[in-house]
Amino acid sequence: MARKKNRAEYHILTVTGWAGEGHGVGRLPDGRVVFVPWALPGDEVEVACLRTKKNFLQGRVVRLIQPSPQRQEAPCRHFGQCGGCTLQHTPYAYQLQLKQQHLEGLLRHLGRFPAPPVEAPLACPEPWGYRNKLDFAFSERRWLPAEQLGNPDVPAAPGCGFHVAGHFDKVLHIEKCLLQPENNDQLRKAFHEAAQKRGISYYNARTGQGMLRGLILRCNRRGDWMVVLVVNAGGASIAEEMLASVAEDFPSVVSWFYIVNGKANDSLHDLVPVLWKGQPWLEESLAGLHFRIHPKSFFQTNPSQAERLYLLAREMAEAGPETRLLDLYCGTGTTTAILGRYARQALGVDVVPEAIEDARYNALRNGLHHVEFICGDSARILTGDHVARWGLPDVLVTDPPRAGMTPTVCQEILRLRPQRMVYISCNPATLIRDLNHLSEAYEVRRIQPVDMFPHTRHLECVALLTLKPH
Repeated sequence: MARKKNRAEYHILTVTGWAGEGHGVGRLPDGRVVFVPWALPGDEVEVACLRTKKNFLQGRVVRLIQPSPQRQEAPCRHFGQCGGCTLQHTPYAYQLQLKQQHLEGLLRHLGRFPAPPVEAPLACPEPWGYRNKLDFAFSERRWLPAEQLGNPDVPAAPGCGFHVAGHFDKVLHIEKCLLQPENNDQLRKAFHEAAQKRGISYYNARTGQGMLRGLILRCNRRGDWMVVLVVNAGGASIAEEMLASVAEDFPSVVSWFYIVNGKANDSLHDLVPVLWKGQPWLEESLAGLHFRIHPKSFFQTNPSQAERLYLLAREMAEAGPETRLLDLYCGTGTTTAILGRYARQALGVDVVPEAIEDARYNALRNGLHHVEFICGDSARILTGDHVARWGLPDVLVTDPPRAGMTPTVCQEILRLRPQRMVYISCNPATLIRDLNHLSEAYEVRRIQPVDMFPHTRHLECVALLTLKPH
């Protein structure tokens, strides 16, 4: 029975499903669907429904009446406050089940093509400490949960951690993050303590004042680290002072950078990193090839699992000595190099000049002289004379951002009609949307999920498409 208080509806319901945003799903007696963050299938909960949409309610857990049999204590002290992980409170094997079931549900409801059975997700062999990159933010006043507000034992203080989900100006101070090797905690604490000792101010996102803005920590599987400190306008000397204050204690850091950002937003793509000390990049090895990683380079954040994903994609591509392979959204050329290693020719396309520069270097570094790269928008490359001059591809690989491919790109692929396609996706919903379009000429042969991000809602997929017979 519903009760109302403070303009919210209160209901008791049993959670019966899980949605890809990391929300449990239940249904009220009147048929309305309720999405409940942090809830798991099998939980009986009292929820406050605060936002009403046309076809569903958005709720929050007020009281956990009966926990799901799959519920466990989350190992991270910040779980439920930091929005990075949404599934630490259930065993890893069950996380994979939830993700697979969600993908299957999307295919049933959104897919307009004969879909093959979804294969079981490739599990991450080590679901902790798998990330090679984390971005932290500084804030002059750390965010506190409601139960700590007004508590004299918890004073207001600056913080260094993650943005609270949905709030650009709120930062949760992090003591320990379990997703990256533990050096990330030691480095973050060293910068925080050095700044407090020197009285260096932290950023205020609303006023634009404060010197320290962000800290990016990257590592490779060999144990080398890169540090990128982000400071406000006029902060170059302070950045160098901060880096000097911690550098001697961290010999594993081989690359020290800072970036001066005087803009109102946190975007760094148009800013130039300054090398303070050490080498200008990290190196990582995948599938027997070597790749360099600059401060702004995109590189898969779970390298061990990325290696398995690329080898799976290479198996699907079947690129041999007579194959021309075209790779759209190639980034720094990792996919192009690994999948096109044994092809006759491989061409990668990306719109980011720095990524293409790295891709060309990586190809030469690995002796792949048959692998080439073009900087430009995928749609324009496909519609222009580049492909005609280079030759029609036998295999097309695409690894677009979360928004998926544009209708123009899909249409040009249908015009070119390569014999095989390998679609690597970080967003199942846009993958299915694009497959609906491509199914005009292609049969979807395989859909293999790969769990790149344990304890989060995210799921990568690799799909194999082959041209339908005329």
